[in-house]
Amino acid sequence: MMSQDNQPTSNSHVLDVSLIDVTLRDGGYRNKFNFPEEVVNEVIINADTSGMEYIEVGYRNGMWATSTGLGPTGLCAKDYLVSCRRLINFAKMTVMFHPKNVQPSDLEEMRACGVDCLRISFPMDDYDLGFRYLALAKTLGFEVFVNLVHLSERPLDELDTLVGQIAAHEPYGIGLADSNGNMTPDQVAKVFSFITQKYNKVAFCLHAHDNLFLAQANAWAAITNGARYIDGTFSGYGRGVGNLRTEGIVALLRSLGCMK
Repeated sequence: MMSQDNQPTSNSHVLDVSLIDVTLRDGGYRNKFNFPEEVVNEVIINADTSGMEYIEVGYRNGMWATSTGLGPTGLCAKDYLVSCRRLINFAKMTVMFHPKNVQPSDLEEMRACGVDCLRISFPMDDYDLGFRYLALAKTLGFEVFVNLVHLSERPLDELDTLVGQIAAHEPYGIGLADSNGNMTPDQVAKVFSFITQKYNKVAFCLHAHDNLFLAQANAWAAITNGARYIDGTFSGYGRGVGNLRTEGIVALLRSLGCMK
């Protein structure tokens, strides 16, 4: 159907959703965070110029699980962060950290290196520690997301209680990870419909794994039920069978006329 000015008409609408590239962080599980420098540069430049709002360049001081031989994206040392900062012109440079792996000086150094956003892997055995680092990160001027893993293992009432406690500390966003990759679109829709309506001052993000080849369907279910952010990786490169493919979700959103 064409309008009078010969432009196609559509019932589609632009959704308020943005993408977070996590290729260098989640993808690091596949190679112990030992990406060649040229690959790091290519990922960052492509993500930055393609409209990603955030680029997560890695972990600070590694994951909580003990591991050795981690490469630069698993440590996010000063020189690496400075190098990444030089490549990013549009997106917000983002780092994930576990509160048990850092000191306040780590956050101060990351801020000095130009990191814009921190994502906290929330310690489920020490809420107080998590909240202390959330407060510190906010004081230092970071945008802060709190990330919760193993979404499929959390009953909705338990998730509601936990999200409520975190929301009271006013993070910018809360990320929910389908770490096991075993959720269905109906399950994702139920969770996001509930939490985005009840906690409407918080931006929610879905991190989808593709074990059942439902990552894109789950992302769409989250988006249409209020998710503000979606994690993705180039070619789905990530832990286990992989993550939501950035190329796929971008193609879907554009085909439906739903991307800004």
